[in-house]
Amino acid sequence: MKNVTVKYCQPCGFMPRALDLSREILQAFGMAYNKKFSLNLQPGDKGIFEVLVGDHVIFSKEKAGRYPEPAEIIESIRKEIDRA
Repeated sequence: MKNVTVKYCQPCGFMPRALDLSREILQAFGMAYNKKFSLNLQPGDKGIFEVLVGDHVIFSKEKAGRYPEPAEIIESIRKEIDRA
């Protein structure tokens, strides 16, 4: 089973965005995929907003200069999980 982690800056007020993204991920995959991965929210600081599958960063706000679109995160997660 893979771990999907959404890291977000709590002092920056990114928690609602992390929760919305997490909800989108869970709704997109349904039970068939939800048995293949776990979803974790990890508070942080210093402006962080990253999404990881295992140890692999699939999105970084710092590198992209923007927040992720749910569709791009869902597609990246699907690729990572199907690869396993």
